[in-house]
Amino acid sequence: MWNSKYLLTIFGLLTLSCDILETATVVYESTGGKATFDCKKNSNDPKWTYKSNESAKEDVVIRSSKNMRELKGTLPMCKRASLVKDFSLEIKGIESSDEGIYKCHSEEKEYKLLIVSVHADPQGPGIQFTPLTIKCIVSENTPRTWQHPNKINIMNSNNYMINEEKGTIEIKSLSMEDAGTWTCNINNFHREYKLQIIGFTENSSLTTVYKKGDTAYLPCQLHSLPSVLDFGNLIITGGGWKKKTEQDGMDQLLFLQFNNRELSWNSPEVNKRLTFRSENMGRNLSVIIKNVQLKDAGEYICEVQFNTRILKKRVNILVEDVITEVTDSTGASKSGHKKMSLWMFILIGVVAFVLIVLLIIVTILIIRHQRLRAQAKRRAHQKHALTPKQYCQCHRSRNRNGYSRQPIKENLLDQEFY
Repeated sequence: MWNSKYLLTIFGLLTLSCDILETATVVYESTGGKATFDCKKNSNDPKWTYKSNESAKEDVVIRSSKNMRELKGTLPMCKRASLVKDFSLEIKGIESSDEGIYKCHSEEKEYKLLIVSVHADPQGPGIQFTPLTIKCIVSENTPRTWQHPNKINIMNSNNYMINEEKGTIEIKSLSMEDAGTWTCNINNFHREYKLQIIGFTENSSLTTVYKKGDTAYLPCQLHSLPSVLDFGNLIITGGGWKKKTEQDGMDQLLFLQFNNRELSWNSPEVNKRLTFRSENMGRNLSVIIKNVQLKDAGEYICEVQFNTRILKKRVNILVEDVITEVTDSTGASKSGHKKMSLWMFILIGVVAFVLIVLLIIVTILIIRHQRLRAQAKRRAHQKHALTPKQYCQCHRSRNRNGYSRQPIKENLLDQEFY
């Protein structure tokens, strides 16, 4: 059998817990903030007490004496506590240890202070194109929502994964648009987190076309959003430029090295056509290739190595062969051999086509003319054979006009006259 004293104690604790759950007003605040609990003073016991949880012992935070003096307890927050607005309790510079239950005995009001903290994992500035998780932590399982700095709808994006119960948002690949103030919403309380992102000023992948002999610019310039003078706990430990080979390998062109605790490029004798900046190398790793050649075409990769992560940028260079211009003795400009050969081939093809067409036409005309002549001769021969020209002449002796008639020979009729 349970002792009646124990039963009464358990019943009292359960009743007290139920009263707290029913009457305690939840107040959210972050470390470093200020919490205010409203209360009015009356003739009842004018004091504020604190306990870390429902079952803990109450300790006095502050009380008012008969002569209106404030008497503070020995708890850590007592030095930062004061009475405002009649008998309201105000605590400045909230610390994580201040979380707990505060009770105003004057009106029997209870407030439950919950500390909200927001931080990123990994800590410090974010790196462009790398993952990051922002956590909104509170001791109780309270639903939390997030608001993007640029009001982007993160619910319909595959790049963001939100866990409302844990209060976390996972960003799979950071972009410069994600920089700014993120807001964690818990009921009517808002906790902000300023996310700084370090990345490139230009696109992460860039393709540029140059002509042979031009000066090629390979940009690799870092900046941060929001703009700050340093990169926080991120330290550049190395980096440089590499070129991708045909065998999917990498040729090291330039690399950063520490010299007397300062960043510097390796010897420029690697390639005399490469020029680079010697100042502000922590932010600007851009390189210039003078007198670019066809062999310089390809994919270049700029790497910036931090103490925890690596940031990469790709630059593709296409090099076109130059079309030279030749000038004759008169000063007139002629097109180069490659440009000229193309047009010459086109011109020769057109002329050859025209000549072939003309030759075919002339041949057809000659053959037709010859056929017409042959047909004409054949028709003329056939006509003469059908109608022979035979004439009859009388040979008479001379008459009075000087003509004479002669006897007709028998074979005279067989002669043909034309």
